[in-house]
Amino acid sequence: MTRLQGEKTKSCIHRYYLKTLFKFQLISNYFNNKKVINHNLSIVLYIILNKKRAFRLFVFSKNKN
Repeated sequence: MTRLQGEKTKSCIHRYYLKTLFKFQLISNYFNNKKVINHNLSIVLYIILNKKRAFRLFVFSKNKN
């Protein structure tokens, strides 16, 4: 894999991660109005992201740099 291809996949994973975070922010804003503790939501987000391979790849690529 060339360096350029590596950069491309990294940016795709990064974009995916940001999208997921954005969705989570919308969800947490909704629940904040409902007075639900944010900590539980972050645990739920962690569980959801753990199931997604892209998130693990993202973390792995971050640790490498």
